[in-house]
Amino acid sequence: MSSKLLQKFRVWLLLERDWSSVSLSTVLDGHTCQPISRREFRLYLQHREHSLENMLFHEWYLDYLNKWDELPLPLRAKSPAPPPMSFLHVSIPLDPQEGFFRSQSGSTDNLVLPEVWTPSIYTTEDAKFKDSIDAISQPFRPEVEQILSTFFIPGSDQELNLPYNIKDHVLKSAVKTTHPNVFKPVHDHVLRTMEQQSLQSFLTVAHGNINIKGIIFRYVMSTLFFLSILVILLVAHFMHMSRWFRIAVFPFTFFLVFTLISARAGTCFFKVPSRRRYLHDYEMCEIGRLSAFEEWDVKSMVKEWTTIADPALLRYNKALAIRALTLATSIAVLFTIVMVAIPY
Repeated sequence: MSSKLLQKFRVWLLLERDWSSVSLSTVLDGHTCQPISRREFRLYLQHREHSLENMLFHEWYLDYLNKWDELPLPLRAKSPAPPPMSFLHVSIPLDPQEGFFRSQSGSTDNLVLPEVWTPSIYTTEDAKFKDSIDAISQPFRPEVEQILSTFFIPGSDQELNLPYNIKDHVLKSAVKTTHPNVFKPVHDHVLRTMEQQSLQSFLTVAHGNINIKGIIFRYVMSTLFFLSILVILLVAHFMHMSRWFRIAVFPFTFFLVFTLISARAGTCFFKVPSRRRYLHDYEMCEIGRLSAFEEWDVKSMVKEWTTIADPALLRYNKALAIRALTLATSIAVLFTIVMVAIPY
């Protein structure tokens, strides 16, 4: 309980960010709006993280499962599930309350974590399985071969970044069967990567309504406010002025803290009421690419994309502005009182 309270306190103090309301499933299922929608996440993976192949494989796998479920049973029988593989449970830092790995009931009792597979050790049963299958007549064989060359062959443009044992399992099993279970360990690994790494980085960048230039500008202004405070205190000290003169540090302290919070959060609080924002680099890359085609109205696109439409993000920004205002005022008042109370 104490750790949860401490975490909430750190979030309130803006030392940590809380993205518990946004999971990978909500983004990929289209339940979020810009600037944290599926489209922006896709652009982030493509232009910033250069790992779009993870999302592409996820989309293909879900489509493949749907097509497989629609097959008649006789066709499915031609491509049975691959033999079970021996595997080791490896401790993986995973929040059981988050995203795709959360059970539907909300309890963690029935939680199934993705396994880290070891290379197959084929038994006599496996050998019989190999010999009894006619791979050519299997459903979706051309599609599986295309997927192997796209995501698994070394050197391909969209090669997945996979552990050797998982890739080895797929390449060996896919030769003899096109069953979706062949690719399940890959899908689990891809989801885990997007949930634990890509999504967190994306949300940290995407929630801000200013770009890197705006952040640098705020840090520069914070430095100027800090220097102004020093000048006031030094002048009051060496000129033997009344200590009430030090009250002048209040506005500079307020704007120092307020600007630092704005820079750290990547958010301009004056833009919060207007629901506007600056575009990030991965969005500008896409706009630059589309501007080469005359049928795209780039100005209208920029105007549309600079609008913050996600309700959760709008609430987050408003709460962030209130917390920043409260913290800046409190710190400025306390600091001013201390400075005035200190004698010459």
